[in-house]
Amino acid sequence: MKTENWNFITDLLLDDSFISNVTDSSLSRQYVEVLKKEYPDKKKEIEIALSIIKGIKIEDKSSSIKYKQAIWDRIKEKAALTNKNRRKSITLFIGIAATVLLIIGLGISSVFYFTDNEKIEQYALKLSSGISTPGLILSDGQQLSIQGEQPTITYSEDGSKLIIDGSLKVQKTAPREDAYNQLIAPYGKTITLTLSDGTRVWVSSGSRLIYPPSFNRKVREIYLDGEAYFEVASVKNKPFIVKTEKMDTRVLGTKFYVQAYAKENKYSTLLLEGKVMLSEKKGKSNHEVALKPGQQGYVNQNQNDIRINEVDNPENKISWIHGYFRLENERLDQLLDRIAKYYDIKITLPESLTPIVISGKLDLKENPETVLNDIAVLANLELTQEEKKYFFKKMK
Repeated sequence: MKTENWNFITDLLLDDSFISNVTDSSLSRQYVEVLKKEYPDKKKEIEIALSIIKGIKIEDKSSSIKYKQAIWDRIKEKAALTNKNRRKSITLFIGIAATVLLIIGLGISSVFYFTDNEKIEQYALKLSSGISTPGLILSDGQQLSIQGEQPTITYSEDGSKLIIDGSLKVQKTAPREDAYNQLIAPYGKTITLTLSDGTRVWVSSGSRLIYPPSFNRKVREIYLDGEAYFEVASVKNKPFIVKTEKMDTRVLGTKFYVQAYAKENKYSTLLLEGKVMLSEKKGKSNHEVALKPGQQGYVNQNQNDIRINEVDNPENKISWIHGYFRLENERLDQLLDRIAKYYDIKITLPESLTPIVISGKLDLKENPETVLNDIAVLANLELTQEEKKYFFKKMK
């Protein structure tokens, strides 16, 4: 990036990364602070470019004349306020305006607007609200079954190659920018997914993940319904966003665990490494919260905001990615809720037994009967079964 004053501002105004970050309210402040630290002698120029972009407000973006006029008016306004030497200031901003308007004249005016970050959510809403047949559904409608005991899916960097359990299943030309794949994890299994940017995702049993085969946009966006653990590959100036119905998690590179269960109105993010920013979608204030490692942020449904809890031994919360549950004084009712989700079964526990806590290790590669029998032994309880329904009661 050039360092001459007006060229620096022009470069910022034409920089996709700058535009996308400063027009995203949840990222703008943090991004600008980082940029000023990177270019400490250009703080004034950064503020000028920021205020120009922030000041352009026009509903009808399709009107080229109105749009150009809005930019020109904003640049003239900033020119009058930025420098005491009016002539020098006008000359500087005319140079900026000429470059900007040239780009717009070429039909690339959308560079000034953040990409439609609701698009993946709109796509998700078009799909069935319930979990459909487990497997991998490609953007062209082709469905691939997931058969392995510990399934792995890997995408090539450009998204044109898809490898399942080490075997090449699909080889196509690079996918379109608006293409999305859908992964639905079978009950009783965790799928390890490596996205095209190198990010690794462990998708839990019964969960649904929607994502592009390759990340061609300014931000890396995916949509989650269920729960998943993420180890995000760091890509400079290209944030990674996990979108859910009520909460977004934004990162650059880190390790975290997200739960998003619409039926239970349960949304949370647990951070294990790095830093993430959470934003609640239904509240009135668009409030954003930063998490530190070992903290869990969750949506408070009564207040429409995000609350934070400190979590002891957060690694235990993601032990399922290794094929087991690691338990340390975990309440029995909460554990059985996790087991019921994982295997898609019904479990009944008398209210008098809910305060029981247990510790130990449960192998999730076993069938549900074996796992529940292990729990019964740990809790000193009796287990009975009727079809896919399981009942716990006190030992006689």
